[in-house]
Amino acid sequence: MTIKRVHIFTHCADADGRASGAVLEYFLSHNWIDIPEIKQTDMIKIEFHPWNYGFKLDSIFIGKNDIVFIADINFDEDDFVSIIESCNGRVYLFDHHESAYDMLNKYKQYLYDGSVFNNEHCGCMHVVNFVREHIRHGVDEKYINMLDNIELFCQLIEYWDLNTRVDLPIDEPINNESIKYFIYYLDSINTNPWDPKGADFWGELFENALDDVAFKQFVKQCIDVGSIIYSAIQHRLAIECKSYFFTGIFENYTFIAANKYPGLGNTVFDCVDMSKYDLFICFYYTKTGYWTFSINTNKDIDLIPLWNKYNKIRSGGHQRAGSIKCDYFIYDPKNKILQLKFNEEENINNNDAATQSVGD
Repeated sequence: MTIKRVHIFTHCADADGRASGAVLEYFLSHNWIDIPEIKQTDMIKIEFHPWNYGFKLDSIFIGKNDIVFIADINFDEDDFVSIIESCNGRVYLFDHHESAYDMLNKYKQYLYDGSVFNNEHCGCMHVVNFVREHIRHGVDEKYINMLDNIELFCQLIEYWDLNTRVDLPIDEPINNESIKYFIYYLDSINTNPWDPKGADFWGELFENALDDVAFKQFVKQCIDVGSIIYSAIQHRLAIECKSYFFTGIFENYTFIAANKYPGLGNTVFDCVDMSKYDLFICFYYTKTGYWTFSINTNKDIDLIPLWNKYNKIRSGGHQRAGSIKCDYFIYDPKNKILQLKFNEEENINNNDAATQSVGD
């Protein structure tokens, strides 16, 4: 029996990254994923690495024979190359952040077959599809069938993650409001698969996924409890909004901002007239020493040029949502101009093309 060491890097800040890590861990730990590097008789040792933008690899802890899975997160180029070199290219990657496509295309020849990075699906749906395609022969049929329920769970996350605001027919069993409540519930509890309490949540979910009726009831309970949490939070926000909301201009876009953690997306601003603003910004100070500005839009605005402008610093995201980490910021209350500032200012990509494309 050979011990195979597997590293899972997954985005630690949202439901997509946590679900990606949980699904990978569940099927890898049972050795139910059939890939050339892992034999059916191997014992799998999994090491979780919850990751976020702005994190740095302080040391290379990946062995040359290790296998690396990267889900719903991307690295700066130096760290990404270090990972590839450390494990001799034994890397599987599942991502959908458009801001990373250029770099990933540069190194895609070093990624294993089955890796995928596009915005057709979110990270956890890419993972589910990968598991389906690589399920080991001989796995009990009930564990294969449970993927249908796991896929439903991940689809709800995808509707939220890829659209921020979903637009679904109101007569569908799962609609815009219920998905919002679903995410509010997930955000209110520990769903970190690398943490014992979070692992308990996923253990319950996978157990329920074996039975269609039990699983639908499980999802319904998430939605029902989430609706109560949403109502309570919105009631408080409506009372408190004037104390920490402010408006202005950032990169030629109008915005409304709140000094709040952005786990709930722009629903933080449900209590205001959102049609007045191009951008919705939640910002907070992190333990890594950065200010994180989570930015998204409900309008037909392409934010990729914004992420590209700040890409050499600490940013990443999608066409309509993403984040930037800065060292400090300046807000001029008179002119209402917001500026994000960096100690390594010279690294910002301020070429004319990038600058002109932002806010045009």
